Amino acid sequence: MKYFCMTLCLFFFLFTDTAVYSMDLCRASNVIDGDSLTIKCQRYNGIIGLYGVDAPELTQAYGNEAKNYLFNLVKNKQLIIISMFHKQKKASIVFENGKSLNAQLILNGYAWADKNERSPSSRYLKFEKEARKSKKGLWAIENNVQPWVYRLRYNLADDEEKVLNNLETSKFNQEQKKHGHSSQSNKYSNYSECFYAEYSKAVGGSSAKTASGAIINLKIGTSVAQTICDAMFGVKRKTTKRKISKAIKCRSDYTCRIGYMCMKKPYRSEGICVKRVDKYGIQSFDPPQADSVGPRLDEGCISSVDCPTGFRCDPFYKQCVK
Repeated sequence: MKYFCMTLCLFFFLFTDTAVYSMDLCRASNVIDGDSLTIKCQRYNGIIGLYGVDAPELTQAYGNEAKNYLFNLVKNKQLIIISMFHKQKKASIVFENGKSLNAQLILNGYAWADKNERSPSSRYLKFEKEARKSKKGLWAIENNVQPWVYRLRYNLADDEEKVLNNLETSKFNQEQKKHGHSSQSNKYSNYSECFYAEYSKAVGGSSAKTASGAIINLKIGTSVAQTICDAMFGVKRKTTKRKISKAIKCRSDYTCRIGYMCMKKPYRSEGICVKRVDKYGIQSFDPPQADSVGPRLDEGCISSVDCPTGFRCDPFYKQCVK
């Protein structure tokens, strides 16, 4: 009872986000990734995300480490939801001793403070700054890519409000309501739960050793999860034609972002340069740059004739390489 009262006090002093107050005692039954888990509570059972926390994706560097850290934090522990954001299925969670689970991940360098949330806690931003300064966890690795940038790069869904809003008016849900059914009669209670579970199944256990392998796994996982969940919840997606840029200027050891086309000068357009591959098999961002002297290596090429002496034209990347 003492811990329970302590938690109530912490809620009013430490959490100022606009939320639906929902005190509930829980235990974790499964950990999906570094910022989401399946919990069993007195009033709620299902998948929940940690509000204000964005951990690396499982296919990113430090993604599995973040998942394992969260698993060890919640294993056989009593958890208390002190604020619940029902629309997003995200929550602020504390332990019996009053410590914030959300804050622990950020403070120890296993996640970013999610700046995309409407009202991120200033405490989380402060904890991220401290972890970065101390080079804890993922901050010990150079060239980290934020998870929201990583998802955007590979067109990964994060099942946020846009998708959930579509579910409210979907024909599937309307038909279910007419017949006295709800999405609870299905395997999953909402699209968020469906996507995370099906995506995890599709990419679970796979290790991306190359950039192309990682992209294939991610695309397959997203496609499988969206196909299953779209059919289950009646979501219809608009199809758009993919735009291909004319050319992107990158430094010699960088290439254009996948999905764009590199062409020979004088064509120019803005784009994103990414490093070919790092030790984790993931490509990383870098601003467009040019060689100061000599023939340009970042113009793109069609054949080796377009490259300076000692370089050849890579037929896949259309870039001059050694």
